[in-house]
Amino acid sequence: MMDFKCLYARHIHPELMGLASYASELAGDDDMPKVSRFDPGGIPAILPYVFLVEHLPGEGDYVFRLCGERMHAIFGADLTGVRMSQIINAPVQNCMRYSYGRVISERTPQFMRARYLWPHKSLSVERLLIPMKNDAGQVSTICGIAVPDVAAVDLDMFRGTGPAQLVCDEELMLKAA
Repeated sequence: MMDFKCLYARHIHPELMGLASYASELAGDDDMPKVSRFDPGGIPAILPYVFLVEHLPGEGDYVFRLCGERMHAIFGADLTGVRMSQIINAPVQNCMRYSYGRVISERTPQFMRARYLWPHKSLSVERLLIPMKNDAGQVSTICGIAVPDVAAVDLDMFRGTGPAQLVCDEELMLKAA
């Protein structure tokens, strides 16, 4: 059973709470949700901020299986179907690999505050990363959400800016469950 009490005790974006509730519902009495139970139609209000990343352990890589519309503005492109190794921005790759690896190895959701930086702009976000398992019980996918501290309409000003640098403080990643 997934327990997000420590996350619920924080003042966080309601969209993160929505994904935590959805993941808990999917998991039921299990330790984490199965990716096969994930239905994007079950979270229409927060879907623009959600992404699914599949872990490819034999290749040491990840591939984005879903990238919500608001994530396109943050990432600088729709990353659906793109491998992590294809992202040119090495600092973004390093931060993502660290945080995704931690979710997979610890088998627990992780919450963090991070910052996306462009040459003349920056954007603070709250991120929640939730491990999901395949039918064999192995962590195979991460369901994530990144919600910026700006209104959705203001997020459009970042569209077309290009890829950002992701700055995350590894010491500020917290177990969310």
